[in-house]
Amino acid sequence: MKHHIKIIFLLSMCLCLEGCMDAAIRFWNGPGWISAAHKKASKECFEELELTVPDPHDPQGSEARNEWMANVYGPARIECMKRKGF
Repeated sequence: MKHHIKIIFLLSMCLCLEGCMDAAIRFWNGPGWISAAHKKASKECFEELELTVPDPHDPQGSEARNEWMANVYGPARIECMKRKGF
């Protein structure tokens, strides 16, 4: 019986530590928890600006795609999020 209690205690400690580790990683990587409204606004802005891609068949790391991301998508996303109140 003592071994069962020790095993249950160790499993519960592992679960607690796993939750703490997840919280620490989210804190370290930046704003890990965002509100549902912020997530919805971000998704709407992404869908709105996805239509402005010059050539949707360009690969993800191509020069044209990177230039579009830096010069068009970034500033337009910031403006869109400001319009939505974030």
